[in-house]
Amino acid sequence: MDGAVSISALNKDLGGLSEALGHLFTSDQIVWQPRLSNERQLGLLSQARQDMDRAREAMENGIEPDLIEIDLLSAHDHLKEILGEVHREDLLDTLFTNFCLGK
Repeated sequence: MDGAVSISALNKDLGGLSEALGHLFTSDQIVWQPRLSNERQLGLLSQARQDMDRAREAMENGIEPDLIEIDLLSAHDHLKEILGEVHREDLLDTLFTNFCLGK
C-alpha cells in the first residue's frame, strides 16, 4: 500500500512512524498554517499530546497493551473533538457518566 507505515507496538518499534512524521514536517511540500482557532481547541490538542506521551511512556515501561490503549483512545477522542467529529449526544453521555448533574 502506497504511503503505508509499518509499526509494532508489541516490539516497541515506532521508528517508521517517527521517521514518516519527521519527513512530513521537514518537507517543503507542507506550508504550516495554524488551524486551531480558540483556547478550547489548543487545550484539547495539549490533552491529546499528554495522552500520547503517557502511552509512549507506558510502552517503554512494558505496561500491558490494554492499558496503553486507554491513553491512545483518549488522545483519539480529543483529536476528534477538535475536528468536530464528536457529536453533542456523545458529550452529554460523557457529562452524565462522569459527573453528578441534575441530581
